[in-house]
Amino acid sequence: MGSQRLKFKSKESLVEVIHRLEHLVASFKKGQLCIRGNDESITLKPQEPIALKMEAEARLAKDSLRERLIIELKWRKDSDADGKRRRKTTPQPPHVASRRPNLK
Repeated sequence: MGSQRLKFKSKESLVEVIHRLEHLVASFKKGQLCIRGNDESITLKPQEPIALKMEAEARLAKDSLRERLIIELKWRKDSDADGKRRRKTTPQPPHVASRRPNLK
């Protein structure tokens, strides 16, 4: 599969932004995100683990307070030819029974 990228930028009311975020959360719960913007769309299927990065900023700029929130989510999509997810495993050392001294 080749690369796909969609960037979306708009100015919306608080109510519209809340609605968009609630739709995003509902889609996340279903396991499939369909992002639309500028007559384009991309479908994502999040897989665990998901890296979450949040950045908040409040600063004075040109005599006004500017605030912003950046939320970044990343995950890897590991699957084999059948579409089944591959698990990366690391060899485990052989199990050694713990021997505690008998303190009587």
